[in-house]
Amino acid sequence: MESIIITASGKEDITEAIKDFNSHIDTIKHHFNLFFCKGCLLGPGMDHHSERFRRRNLVRLYTRKRVKTLDHKQWEKDIVKWSKLDYSREFKADDQRIARPDESAINKDIRYNDKMLNVSVFPIRKNRIAGAVIRDMFSPEVQREEVISRINEVIEKNLDMVQKIGFLLGEGASDTEQMLNSILDSYKKSQENKED
Repeated sequence: MESIIITASGKEDITEAIKDFNSHIDTIKHHFNLFFCKGCLLGPGMDHHSERFRRRNLVRLYTRKRVKTLDHKQWEKDIVKWSKLDYSREFKADDQRIARPDESAINKDIRYNDKMLNVSVFPIRKNRIAGAVIRDMFSPEVQREEVISRINEVIEKNLDMVQKIGFLLGEGASDTEQMLNSILDSYKKSQENKED
């Protein structure tokens, strides 16, 4: 064919093509089309990964057949006619991922019949298999453990809240002290200036 492009596919052919191109650039004078995998002729859609050269030849024969029936003048007119089309596209971000549930949805108490069940859901295989631990909150073993756990949780939340309040009060007191001191200083200076 009349192509000025040499196509190579596969690790070995690409390596050889690059070495040859580097060594003989003055005589090759072609563009290279390199595919690290075996390219379209032997790609994953093909049944058998054999008969590479037969397939290449079949593609070449088919291409020649189609080129012979091609009306070059009409083709050139079509190229000019359709080359002015605007192929640009705009897309808006549309994130459709499901939001990660909060802790209350993952670890939830459910009333069922006369029981209160605590359900904790967790992934086993991400996006495929989930597991759950279901505990009867009214059973004596769970009650004792859960009461202790929830009391500790409440104590931690309250301590955290008290620490935050203390921090805010301390910050507020510090800011108030600085403001009052600056007011006193300015008042003292104005009194001293009046006396002079």
